[in-house]
Formats: sequence, structure tokens, C-alpha cells
Amino acid sequence: MRAEITEGMRWIFRDPTLRALAIATTLLAASTGMLLAVLVLHVVSTLRASESSYGLLFTLYAGGGLVISTVVARAHSQWGTRRCLVSSASLGALSLLIVALGRR
Repeated sequence: MRAEITEGMRWIFRDPTLRALAIATTLLAASTGMLLAVLVLHVVSTLRASESSYGLLFTLYAGGGLVISTVVARAHSQWGTRRCLVSSASLGALSLLIVALGRR
């Protein structure tokens, strides 16, 4: 099993496109994990929201992902990959900025 994992990793890191995709995916997963770990502290401590409010916020976060997943194919066909990725990153950053600047 270890030899197969090593072979797979070598294969991925030899291809520049797969290497970039693997690194970007790893960084995105790590940063999302860090964000979600700190978000609960920010919402409950800094914004002084209740735990149930955080639960509602997280439910809306997940629901937004489901809603977007229904329209992403149409947006991709109309706008293309580049514009969709830039729009997605921009909206994500804006939503986090709104939460970060929120005050109670």
C-alpha cells in the first residue's frame, strides 16, 4: 500500500497541472479548516451571538452551497471557468469580510 501511495504521489507531482491542482486543493482545505475553527469563536465571543445563532449561520452557509451547486453549470457555460473562479473567490472573500467587520 505504501508503495502505491508513493507511486501515485510521484505521478501527481511530475505533471505540472496536477501538481498545481493538488497544492491549491491542499491549501484551500487547510485554510477552510482554520477558518471554520476560528469562525465559531469569532461569532460567539466577538459578535456575542448565541450558539444557536452560529448553528443557523452554519446552516445558511451549507444551504448556500447547495443553492449555488444548482446554478453553477449554467453560470460556467455562460461565463467560463476563469470568470466563475474569480467571482466565486470574490464573493467568498466579501462574505468573510462582512462577518469579520460585524460588530454587536
